[in-house]
Amino acid sequence: MQLNADDFWECPACRLQVVTAAPLAGILRWRGQGNWRSQPVLAPDKVAGLALAETGREEQNDNLPDPAALLQDDLSLEWYLHEIHGTRATFTAHQFHSKDPVFAAQEQRLQQLKPEQWQLLFESYRQFSQSGIRFNIRQAPGFRVFEQYLRQFGILFEFHWQAWHQGWINIRNIRYPFSRASLLELSMYLSAIFGSEPYDEGTVEFYCNNKTLERILNAMEEKLAQ
Repeated sequence: MQLNADDFWECPACRLQVVTAAPLAGILRWRGQGNWRSQPVLAPDKVAGLALAETGREEQNDNLPDPAALLQDDLSLEWYLHEIHGTRATFTAHQFHSKDPVFAAQEQRLQQLKPEQWQLLFESYRQFSQSGIRFNIRQAPGFRVFEQYLRQFGILFEFHWQAWHQGWINIRNIRYPFSRASLLELSMYLSAIFGSEPYDEGTVEFYCNNKTLERILNAMEEKLAQ
């Protein structure tokens, strides 16, 4: 491997880039372009032997090895390589950006909702919950009313939820205290769950049955009552 102009170790053959922070070596999420330093610098022997890891997903750590995401076998490495983008620009375009203007617009939209609209939303979910339905919930009339309100009132919105790494960590944590989240963040959690349904069928039902949806809605209701 050879040091490129961005100070990453780059493979001249496949353009994969590696950043080292002993005892880890992280494979970057985008390939290099062969922009070498004017004076060639080859990787020293000490680069070998480091533990291979993914790099961070968020903008503040995307060039650092992630100690929680070690690539411990050929299968995990193969899956990760499928996520590598061709350029930094394409990676950035798919990255989660907390300062995206879409969030300010959504925050304003939520503030403009009327109390009776929120009440319709919460009551529709309570009525569905009392039905006891646990399978094929999106076909249940009660749940369809609830989902209709989510969309009609603009509580669900489009953003790069696929790249919202920390958000998905929180969603998957059955003990995560959603009461800590802002109204905007709670809207983001719901949008991520419902947005992923077409790509991962059963996501909404799973997070309904494990009470994640209920916990998010309870946190919303408490937040609005403050």
